[in-house]
Amino acid sequence: MLCILPCILFLALAADVAVRDIMQNVIKLWRTLQGPPQVGGPGECFVRNFEIGSDMQAWLELHNAVYQRHEKSRPWEKRDFAREFDWSKGWTPDKMWLAFSAPEQGELVGSVALATRASDGNAHGSIQWLTVAPEWRRKGVASDLLDHLESHCWEMGLCRVLAETLNTWTEAVAFYRNRGYEA
Repeated sequence: MLCILPCILFLALAADVAVRDIMQNVIKLWRTLQGPPQVGGPGECFVRNFEIGSDMQAWLELHNAVYQRHEKSRPWEKRDFAREFDWSKGWTPDKMWLAFSAPEQGELVGSVALATRASDGNAHGSIQWLTVAPEWRRKGVASDLLDHLESHCWEMGLCRVLAETLNTWTEAVAFYRNRGYEA
């Protein structure tokens, strides 16, 4: 499952699990971009930016479908989305990408958002909520979404990108490592 720290913390809180226990399993993987990433790879999806009025419900449905296996977590609602993607924290729709099964009226099959963070006085991009519908995994969706995110980072002058996931989510760790992310 491709997900990052906000998801991990939400699930921990929803399941009444100690956050410190979850944090011990978080792995931080970094990648330094060497040039502008190529966008428009071999994926079978169509990627565009999030649109506030029309995409929130589809995003919530994807999010809830992907994370429904966590029995103790409740489905997300618009207020949860608003809390997570609060504009006051620097989030804007041009920092979120959605992948669809078809160019017009296609099913939402994946999403990713970008946060800008600073560590040691240097700004970097941080991958947020990289999510792909189970039936669309291993079809290039996550790579297409990450290409868009990394390209945006490059355009913003952010050469370092951070991915956080659980070290027990071996598929996510392998995906990021195959993309050049290192601990």
